[in-house]
Amino acid sequence: MVSTQHPADTIVYPEEDGKVSESAKHYKQGQRLTGALDAYFSARADVFVGGNLFVFYQQGDPTKVFSPDVMVVFGVRPRPIEERGSFKLWEEGVVPTVIIELTSKSTWGDDIANKRDLYANLGVREYYLFDPLGAFLTPRLWGFHLTTSGHYERMPGEELDSVALGLRLVVRDGWLRLLNPATGELLPILEESEAARLAAETALLAADSAREQEHAARLAAEAAREQEHAARLAAEAELARLRAELSRRQEG
Repeated sequence: MVSTQHPADTIVYPEEDGKVSESAKHYKQGQRLTGALDAYFSARADVFVGGNLFVFYQQGDPTKVFSPDVMVVFGVRPRPIEERGSFKLWEEGVVPTVIIELTSKSTWGDDIANKRDLYANLGVREYYLFDPLGAFLTPRLWGFHLTTSGHYERMPGEELDSVALGLRLVVRDGWLRLLNPATGELLPILEESEAARLAAETALLAADSAREQEHAARLAAEAAREQEHAARLAAEAELARLRAELSRRQEG
């Protein structure tokens, strides 16, 4: 019998498949979520946020792979981001803690069946499904948490609290957003962060301009006071001269 096994160093785990089949809204929704989560957990080196990244879950078999739209992994070892062209469970030592899939016409059946079973078997603690177009799921946001028996249990409600993330998943104006219950505020997405940055820069420039104007006005006021003082001294000197001149004439 001819063995079909290959030496470990000859196995190729691809980092892309060249397929792009998502709508513009799916793409932007994924970018917004990963950006917000990445910023929120930026201070924690043990948290990895990724999206559309190949996750290989069986060493030696590159066909055992999935690519979640958004995933958050707790307990990773710190690594430069360029080292994670893919995510190999046997190297990382941990599975994704939270996965969010953006369902579509071509994926929704797989999302609610095969992927749900796979993620449960792997031990993904929380699994969320969101329908960006509002065409396949009712309600548009579904959530599942892993029970002690190793099966997913559907979360009730249309706004879902993620224990793992410490955040609430909410739908606002047709977009899936993340809300911080501690502050009651939505995590800013890239566009909002950029707008806030520009507003802060504008306010800083305005404050600098106001300080410069105030400084110029103060210098002008000081110059005016100096001129007034010089004029007063000149007037006093002239008055003294006139008095002296008058005194000389009277004596003469």
